[in-house]
Amino acid sequence: MPPSAAPGRPSGLDPAFGSYRPPTGEEVEASIPVLIDAWYATYPDPSIESIYRAGLTVAVERVFGDDSRERVNDTRIDPYRWVAMLEITASDGSRWRGTGWLVSEYLLVTAGHCVYMPDKGGWVSSIRVRFGANGDDNGNLTAEAAPSVIATDFRSVAGWVRDQNSDNDYGAILLPSPMSADYGSFSYEARSDSELRNQLFNVDGYPADKALYTQWYFARYSAEVAPRTLSYTADTYGGDSGAPIYDYNGGRVALGIHTRGDLVSNAGVRITQNVAANLTQWENEAARQQEVTSAREAASGTQALSSNIIRRLESINETLQSLTTRVTRLEGRRSGGQTRPTSQPTSTTAGQDEPVSNEPVGNQPVRGSESSSSKAAGVAVRESATGRRQVGESQSSRRSKKRSEKSPLSQSNNDFTEG
Repeated sequence: MPPSAAPGRPSGLDPAFGSYRPPTGEEVEASIPVLIDAWYATYPDPSIESIYRAGLTVAVERVFGDDSRERVNDTRIDPYRWVAMLEITASDGSRWRGTGWLVSEYLLVTAGHCVYMPDKGGWVSSIRVRFGANGDDNGNLTAEAAPSVIATDFRSVAGWVRDQNSDNDYGAILLPSPMSADYGSFSYEARSDSELRNQLFNVDGYPADKALYTQWYFARYSAEVAPRTLSYTADTYGGDSGAPIYDYNGGRVALGIHTRGDLVSNAGVRITQNVAANLTQWENEAARQQEVTSAREAASGTQALSSNIIRRLESINETLQSLTTRVTRLEGRRSGGQTRPTSQPTSTTAGQDEPVSNEPVGNQPVRGSESSSSKAAGVAVRESATGRRQVGESQSSRRSKKRSEKSPLSQSNNDFTEG
C-alpha cells in the first residue's frame, strides 16, 4: 500500500515522493538542453521558441499560482515507471521532447503532435522512449526503469493528421520490442460526464521547465468536462504533452491524454468510447506485429538450420558419388573391361547395354525402332554402353539386320555411332 497523503494534500494524490528542493531559476536555465516541448513544433511562436531555445522558461502551458508540482524521486515503481520521456526527432531533423505512457507491453499512448508534426515534415522520424527516466539537477540521466528503445512505428487519427483539430490530438507509439509481461501499465476507460465532474485528475510527466529527465507530478480537480476534452488547473508545462490524465484512487485508470494549456486552464483529449476503441485497436495491431516479428525470427533461424543441413547433405552426397566412381573404376580394372560414366542412365530390368530413354520416370522408354510419336518429333536418341548416341531410322534398321550376326556385347559396341 502507498503511504498516506501528506496533510493538506487532496485525497487521491499519488504520494510516492520524498524530500526534494526544486532547483532555482538560474540552475534550471543552466541545465536545460535545447530540447523543447513538441507543442511548439505544431503551434510555433517564433518569439517564444527563440526565447526558449536560449534557455529561458517560457511556455504556453501553465503553472497556476504557486508551483505545487512534486518531483517523483523513485521512477522505478508503479505507476511512474509506466510513464516515459520521449526524445523526438522530426522528419526535418529537429528535436523535441514529450511524454508517453504504457497501456500494454506493446503500446505507448501520447499526444498526436508528438508523433505527427505537420510543420516539421509530418510523421516524425523516430522517438527514443525512456521508461521511468530519472536525472539529477544538472540534467544528467541517472536511472531508467527499463532499457530505452527507439521507435519508428506510430499511429494517430485523421482528425489530427488531416485537420490538426486539437480535440483529436492523440496518438500512439508501437514499441519495437515488448516490455516484460509483469512490467505493468495503465488501464483506460471512457467515463460519463457525471463520473468525470469533480474528478481528481492526476497528471504525471516530464516538464521542460525542470531539469532534463526529471519526472514531476500534480493533481487537481476537473474544471470542465466537454464532449471531447477535459480541462483542469493542474500545473503542467511544455514537455508534459502526451502525459496521462488518470484517476489514482480508481486503480490508476487513464481518463485522458494531456495535450495543451493556456492562461485559463490546462487540457487534454478525453478518452471517449471512440478513443478507447482506437487504443484497443492499436494495442491489437502492436501485438500482432510482435507475433509476426517473432515468427519471422523463428523462421529465419529454422531456415538457417535447414540451409546448414542441406549443405551438409550435399557434401555427403558428393563424397558418396566420388566413392562410387572410384569403386566402379576399380571393378572395371579388375575385370579388364571399359567402365561407363556413373552419370549415364542405366536400366535396372534390362542388360547393361540396353538403351534407355530420357523420358520422365513412369513413361515407357522407346526401344528398338522409333515409335510414331518419335517420328513425328523428328529423331529418336539412344545411348550405348560407351556413351555414344544413335540418331535416325537407318541405324535402327542396320541394328535389326546385324542382330543375328553379333553377340550382345559386340552388337552394342558396333550398332551405335556418333551423331
